Amino acid sequence: GSLDFPPNITTRTIAVPVGGDTIFELDETLFLTLSAAVNATLPAGPATGTILNDDPRPRLSVANVEVTEGNTGTTNAVFTLELSGVSSQEVAVSFVTADGTATAGGDYAATNGTVRFPPGIAATNLTVVVSGDPVFEAAETFFVDFSNLENAGLDTSRATGTILNDDPFPIISINNPSVTEGNAGTTDLVFTLSLSVPSSQPITVNYTTTAGTAVVGEDFVPTNGTVRFPPGATSTNVIVLIKGDFVFEPNETLFVDLSGEANANLS
Repeated sequence: GSLDFPPNITTRTIAVPVGGDTIFELDETLFLTLSAAVNATLPAGPATGTILNDDPRPRLSVANVEVTEGNTGTTNAVFTLELSGVSSQEVAVSFVTADGTATAGGDYAATNGTVRFPPGIAATNLTVVVSGDPVFEAAETFFVDFSNLENAGLDTSRATGTILNDDPFPIISINNPSVTEGNAGTTDLVFTLSLSVPSSQPITVNYTTTAGTAVVGEDFVPTNGTVRFPPGATSTNVIVLIKGDFVFEPNETLFVDLSGEANANLS
């Protein structure tokens, strides 16, 4: 527009409306240019108006994630990255996964890279692929570490992913074997202990022999101890030595009693 200075007036005002917003941005400038002066001379260049940002610098936070693993294939653990406010600048952050109790390559796929928030965007996702299996195990964890943040503050430097087990608790069962005694020496009577499902945890159970109609020391050698299932194993054996003889007798029985199981139940 145009502006008049009446005689004897030395100051006039031009108001430029500035729009407010809630977006973090750098200070911004605009120019006011004067031209076509009558009865006066003009300054050499335009006047500069500066719009000062009054919105806080956004801060990045990342929520922890829990995901059920499944028995086969893969499941996505989706981390949500959020800025406390939008920005007129691109925000970028580097990330890399790290093992907790979960193992990269077995329980999840390791990954790294950079997440970017385009100007005006306040939330985005980061996906870590989790592998399913039929093995009973405790809940396992992995981490996503964040660094090298650009144009924002960092509230979360590490987020935790928890892989929840969905496999049933292992059950220990034992069979009822039989063996021909023989006429001399000893013969192995092999009891097989089985797990209903494999486990990532070591499983133990105590055992001891007791007499049924068989006589301890005469018909079999008493024994006791602890059976261990290494992680991933589903069967193991307990051997009782049976003594041979030339005596005619009815079939005889003995028992193997299980107790003190750890990380499993007894059938």
